[in-house]
Amino acid sequence: MKRGIPLFLLFTTMHAVGQQRQTIGYSIATLNAGGSLAGGLSFSMGRNLLESHNTSLSVSTNLKFGMQDKIGSGLIIPLAVLVSGGSGASNFNYGDGNGGKIHLFTEVPLLLHLNVGMGATAGADYHRRFGFYLGGGMSYCTTGFTDSSGLSKGTAFFGYVLDGGIRFSKNADLNLAWVTPLRYPIGQISHPVMYEMTLSFRF
Repeated sequence: MKRGIPLFLLFTTMHAVGQQRQTIGYSIATLNAGGSLAGGLSFSMGRNLLESHNTSLSVSTNLKFGMQDKIGSGLIIPLAVLVSGGSGASNFNYGDGNGGKIHLFTEVPLLLHLNVGMGATAGADYHRRFGFYLGGGMSYCTTGFTDSSGLSKGTAFFGYVLDGGIRFSKNADLNLAWVTPLRYPIGQISHPVMYEMTLSFRF
């Protein structure tokens, strides 16, 4: 009971606010480290619901868009192939008989975070040199994976998200996330988990 008193006091001193935050960055992800990576651009936006000194409770999303392939090239290599018009463009046909080689990577999450220190409130940015946040929510993902035959397959799923991150300068944010699909197995993966890392910058 005593352990819950500080947390109770924290939320009773919070007040409703509307501070917003936006970041843009780059994400890499893998489904059970299955020999291939997804990579792409990320754009997050959020709004504080409650604030207290250097702590806040926020709701946010972190949209991701890119490609999944063997090296996690994201948008870089796919766009280069499309622009060049080379023979490699056939790799984008992820519906072909071989299961495809490059797949679309997207994520649309809805997250709730507890923020502490830098980035938690407008005032905390001026008094703190470090901040962190923890939270979770739900997400919809599309990506690819390598099956037991060595072929690349695409998949899509809803999942639970557990994530957290650190804010180590006034504009930088490093986020780690775990997405557990609601359905399983996915291919030969009996207990699928999507591991993600995102480096982003506030603007």
